[in-house]
Amino acid sequence: MSKPDKNNSDAITQDESISLEQAYRNNHDKLLKYSLFLVGDIDSSQDIIGEAFSRLADKLTQNELIKSVPDWLFMVTRNLCFDKIRERGRFVEFEGNISGPNLSLTKEQTMFVEQILGQLDIEERDLILLREVERFSIIQIAAMLNITTEAVRVRLYRVRKKMQMLGRK
Repeated sequence: MSKPDKNNSDAITQDESISLEQAYRNNHDKLLKYSLFLVGDIDSSQDIIGEAFSRLADKLTQNELIKSVPDWLFMVTRNLCFDKIRERGRFVEFEGNISGPNLSLTKEQTMFVEQILGQLDIEERDLILLREVERFSIIQIAAMLNITTEAVRVRLYRVRKKMQMLGRK
């Protein structure tokens, strides 16, 4: 089998260490940022990311097929974050930073958006972060959330409308 393209984080080869290393290099920072958005503290986020990559290593060891490593990692990370939130018995307030390579906002715009995100419930915030910050497709989000693409579209529409209303206040 030929060596995988170093830029292709979707590639799963039979050499598990290379695949796991590639997945880690290509996804760790995004997963950590995403986890921080949801659980609100670095220690829990790092534990969650470690567990997600541990589960990926198990899957690779068992030679289980993963269609898209980034999508699978985000789904596992999301589920682990929600488990942590349920374990705490409360949702954390949004204290994240939405700046990043996918967004080009001024400091004032960033603060305004962060304030609005802080008023959303965790599922609404999660949906917006997946679509608008992490730039996942509707199909990818549907697969991660285990809902139909139409449900994703409807929920995104409702959340955007809610954000518009909150922004006018």
